[in-house]
Amino acid sequence: MSTSKAYVAAAAVAHRLQVALLTMWRRAVVLLARDDTTGSATRSCLVIAPHPDDETIGCGATIAAKRAHLTPVTVVIVADGRHAQSNSRLVDAERLAKIRSEEVVAACEALGVDRGHVLQLGYEDTHVDEREDSLVDELSEIISSVDPDELLVISRHDHHPDHRAVNRATYRALARLDHQARVSEFPVWSWIDGPWLDQRARSPVGRALNLFAAPLRTIAGGRPTVVSTTGVLDEKQAALAAHASQTTPYTDEPEWAVMDEPMLEPFVGDFEVFLPGRNASAGRPEQGRICGDHVAPDGGGADAGPGVLVDDEFSDPVAPGHVIGSRATNGARRLGSDRHSTLSVDNGQLRVGWMEYPDWGDSAIAYGPFRAEEPLVLSVRVLNGLTTSQSDWRPEGRRALLQRLRATLPRGPVRRPEIRENMVVGWFRQERPKRGDEPVAAVFHRAGDAQIGELWFQAGANRVMLCDGLQNIPANLVVTLRDGMAVLNAWSYPAAHCYAEPGDLTPLAALSVGPLPEQLYAVVHQPILGEVFYRVDTRIDRVQVLAPGDALESTLERLSEHRWWDPRTGPVCFEDHFEGPARELDHVVSEGSLRWERLLGEGVFELSGSGGARVRASRSRPNPGRTIYGVPWSDTRGANLSMEVTPPGTARGQGHRGRSGVAFWQDEDNHFIVNTWIDDAMVGVSLSAFLRLGGREKMFEWDAVWTNVGSRISHGVPFVLSVSCDGTQFLCRLDGEPVMYRAFSDYRAQYRGLRIGHVGMVANWEWGDDTGSRLGHFTARPLDGPGIRS
Repeated sequence: MSTSKAYVAAAAVAHRLQVALLTMWRRAVVLLARDDTTGSATRSCLVIAPHPDDETIGCGATIAAKRAHLTPVTVVIVADGRHAQSNSRLVDAERLAKIRSEEVVAACEALGVDRGHVLQLGYEDTHVDEREDSLVDELSEIISSVDPDELLVISRHDHHPDHRAVNRATYRALARLDHQARVSEFPVWSWIDGPWLDQRARSPVGRALNLFAAPLRTIAGGRPTVVSTTGVLDEKQAALAAHASQTTPYTDEPEWAVMDEPMLEPFVGDFEVFLPGRNASAGRPEQGRICGDHVAPDGGGADAGPGVLVDDEFSDPVAPGHVIGSRATNGARRLGSDRHSTLSVDNGQLRVGWMEYPDWGDSAIAYGPFRAEEPLVLSVRVLNGLTTSQSDWRPEGRRALLQRLRATLPRGPVRRPEIRENMVVGWFRQERPKRGDEPVAAVFHRAGDAQIGELWFQAGANRVMLCDGLQNIPANLVVTLRDGMAVLNAWSYPAAHCYAEPGDLTPLAALSVGPLPEQLYAVVHQPILGEVFYRVDTRIDRVQVLAPGDALESTLERLSEHRWWDPRTGPVCFEDHFEGPARELDHVVSEGSLRWERLLGEGVFELSGSGGARVRASRSRPNPGRTIYGVPWSDTRGANLSMEVTPPGTARGQGHRGRSGVAFWQDEDNHFIVNTWIDDAMVGVSLSAFLRLGGREKMFEWDAVWTNVGSRISHGVPFVLSVSCDGTQFLCRLDGEPVMYRAFSDYRAQYRGLRIGHVGMVANWEWGDDTGSRLGHFTARPLDGPGIRS
């Protein structure tokens, strides 16, 4: 065989091997990737793409998913793409640049990004590297102005010189700014052709070795992430179609290059793929005072009090994945673990996000170490996402097992952990508690056997349950080490179950701790968040570590103060006892001379004829989906709605379901409801809150909050539901007891607020429809003061 034939044969073998390795590499990346769909949706984003169409091909579905949740997205297009069709005789470079400029605006609008957030820098296609210093200057200004939680930039493994220049310039800009945004890289050409750069410059042996080394380097660079295209693939397809000059034979010239279906197929599957970005940011400048290896007392905040070791009010936003290692308000370093990038800071609070594959030690923020001085106080103001969070109790089939292993390996557990302790606050010997570690002293929220939250306290091996029926309301948990004892104080709203009244310094528990270790860490740990598909986040307002000395009692008095949003209400300005003969409610003029109207749905509310109203429904003919009746409301401060509700039936086993409650209405696409959930088939009884925004609502992901109320609600027994809402937050009470609080920014960081135009009543669908709840004495009061927001 001649040398030329041998070379051709070797090249053919290498090509087939490269195609096979490309397929294997893609599969390996997806197999090892962590699913970031949930976290990605709420992170504000700056997309930096080299050419028009790269933004859609690489991350179009991710952009669309963010915009579906009203998350801010800005897209930067660096080059004008004028030389993409240099062989065309019908369209010159200037004309093509204009065409592609119009196309990228249309594509971004299809993804939900308006033209004002599409920045086209106009660099000449294929010549970006010649002006890289200028690009660094422009990107620095844009990043500083946009200040995103996340940057999505073209992959450094793409072989196109413009792609590589844009990637380099982005990291140079980040380094200049010391910016802490999370960075992920979306591959385009490397996902089509593979991550092999500079093959031609290598020797034959070097090329052969690089066929294997290059894919391995991308995997060794960190764990990739994927974002699901479910629900937004149509938007991505529409955006691709908008790039007609690249995806269709635009002029029907044989020379016109087209990215056809086989080339685009890897980008329109179930996921979009992101490779981890490089760490471009240093930490924040030092603040406060660190003494040796231990945190020493400092001045703290304005109202921090004496002996402040840590005062963290989470005042500065921090992107997901960057909390650990950043600085607290008074300069103490935030330690702990954030394995799945679930920790972030927004709206003046720490956010602990949903963990698809939870385990002990993966999501914890810690401070320290501290010398074992006494007294030593840890105070945490926290709103647990769900006090009944627990690992999935359903049997795991082979398919579910494979999906879980794909998402967690190689660093995740093979077994599926069984977790019921869902919120841990206290003192530990290490900054990252693991399964089986005994705390020095800690308070636990735990999902109970009857699907209801429990409050526990533990010191060493000694553990005691303090109460069950724990509700989803904010609380201040204070764990004090003093005189060889661990003491728990905890406060929430007045009349809140499980907690002391504000101002009451009587401990909920006190346990012996024995000799303390030489050093301690203050830890807030979320081993698991959610139940089945539930995803609303935990929020932490403030963490303080104090060494108050002789001022312990006055310190506890200050910590016990009532600081939660609890607005005063004005006099009743609308009420209805539902008196009168039986008839449909939308024919009724209320006692306040306002006419009830059906705002949504096909169900019917009616006067019973014997005092009170009811949902016209039965076991055989339940209410058909969400139905809302309301009356006009004009007070912009919000409203407090109160109504007596009697769930249908008299006992379990009769087939009845209760789904009724109150509603705050802006329009069909924007409203907020709170309904009861009592069923015939399950043990749990709940109060559920649903927020619909911009026509979108994802049940049991971001848009539903519930609290398991247990025996507080029963079939056939009337109770009073009271809900205050100002369009940005709400507080629910059952028979006067506070049971659930949330700010709408807890659902979504960028929430803009609800304009309440009507108030009224709802019968909702929530895994079943209402079968005939009875309703009585509805009142509406204005909110007569701002209340207190922690």
